[in-house]
Amino acid sequence: MEAKRKEKLELRAYRLGFEVGFHAHDEWTSWVWKEKKKIFNEARKGRFLEKVESAYERGKFEGFLSKKKIKENKRGVKRQAEIGLINRPSFISKPAVTKVVKTVLLPKFLRFFR
Repeated sequence: MEAKRKEKLELRAYRLGFEVGFHAHDEWTSWVWKEKKKIFNEARKGRFLEKVESAYERGKFEGFLSKKKIKENKRGVKRQAEIGLINRPSFISKPAVTKVVKTVLLPKFLRFFR
């Protein structure tokens, strides 16, 4: 029972850390601070605070790295498209306007404001 609780708290701490690292949240933002405090207090009661703290820090670091990889990948794909390594669909021509929008005639009492 205690092992399950410990594992669950470590997972919650890791997920919170990942969220904080990935989205670059400030740790002192109210919802982050409250959730972190709640998780750490539970871990302190069970006497496995160090494991939970390390899971939080690991999640924060991995979240940051994950975000960084995504940004680098987007830049890499854009650069490859510019060079011509990736084939992107090319359009023969731009789509033409199919219908001309008719303007609504103003009522007589509003024509003065033209």
